[in-house]
Amino acid sequence: MPQDKTGRIENGSLIIPVEFDYPQQAVWDFVTTSDTLVTFYGAFTGDPASGEVELAMVEAPDNPGKVTINRCEAPDLLDVHIYDPNGAPWSLILKFQPIDETRTRVEFIQDIVGFESMAADVGAGWEFYLERWKVAMAGGDVNEIVWEDYAPLAKQYEPEVPPVKS
Repeated sequence: MPQDKTGRIENGSLIIPVEFDYPQQAVWDFVTTSDTLVTFYGAFTGDPASGEVELAMVEAPDNPGKVTINRCEAPDLLDVHIYDPNGAPWSLILKFQPIDETRTRVEFIQDIVGFESMAADVGAGWEFYLERWKVAMAGGDVNEIVWEDYAPLAKQYEPEVPPVKS
């Protein structure tokens, strides 16, 4: 159960770093292949080379949404827009960096401009899914990662409100 957030909000972006004990190509392949992405987040259908796929999240398998692939530079960078049910795009970037031959650092970045009021829940939510990704890669049971353990992190992602000057 996490005690503290691992990410930050900076210049209109939510940034969460995560480290994997796997080589960069393995981490890239795990998140860009539908059969493994579905183990912790959701399944996509369609041809990624077309620049667009449909993504059905594990919580809503019968309600897929559009994903536009803006940039795909394997195995270093994935830049996508995931469209919410209202059609608003969520801009997500994953930057993959080798730490060494067997470990990889991924920097997860979401543009939250226009979504600032949701930053707290979004930050906690991505912490939840990123941990599920780590567990899935290790062959563990992602169902042991429960939302109730991550929901309290939302308070740590709430924007700081400067004191009112009198």
